[in-house]
Amino acid sequence: MTDPDAAADAVRDPGRRQTTDRGGPRTFAGVGALSAAVLLLLSEGWYRGVEAALAGRALSGLLGFPVMISRPLRTVFFAFDGTGPAHMLGLQVTLGCSSDLLLAPVLLFTGLLLLFGHSSAPRVLLAALVAAAVVVLVNTLRLVLIAVLVDWWGVETGFGWGHTLFGSVLTLAGMAVALGVFVVAVGRERRGGARAA
Repeated sequence: MTDPDAAADAVRDPGRRQTTDRGGPRTFAGVGALSAAVLLLLSEGWYRGVEAALAGRALSGLLGFPVMISRPLRTVFFAFDGTGPAHMLGLQVTLGCSSDLLLAPVLLFTGLLLLFGHSSAPRVLLAALVAAAVVVLVNTLRLVLIAVLVDWWGVETGFGWGHTLFGSVLTLAGMAVALGVFVVAVGRERRGGARAA
């Protein structure tokens, strides 16, 4: 059923988009994004195992590090400083080091924009997809960076600098990019809409 006021507005201004219809696919996608955020938080242990596996694949595939992955322990073990498998270090993906707590807000924001916002659903979904990919990629790169710095500078110095300083800066930069994707996606549409009105 259509809103009579929205229909009257469309007759007066045919170029104006109808954004008041909240039924159908848009609502389904919004509820799906909110549900995914909750599910991600509830299954954070499983997700951290996936992150450890991603980091292990990146370390072995991109850099040739010998690795062993333990998804139940949420840990990627890697040989460092050319010492071989007998001298491996395990990087455990704890909740504080996971992108779980960064990805859930992206999904939450996506759901809220779809349910209550005025931006086009395809634009919001594309922004969410890009932002989520950035968050996951940046966290994987952060784990790889820690391993590389441990390989270069040893466990104490490499882990300290990689985890505390460089890793934090990389994470903040990644979140800024993810947030920027949303701002640009929503902002461009509003500016475009303002010109047409």
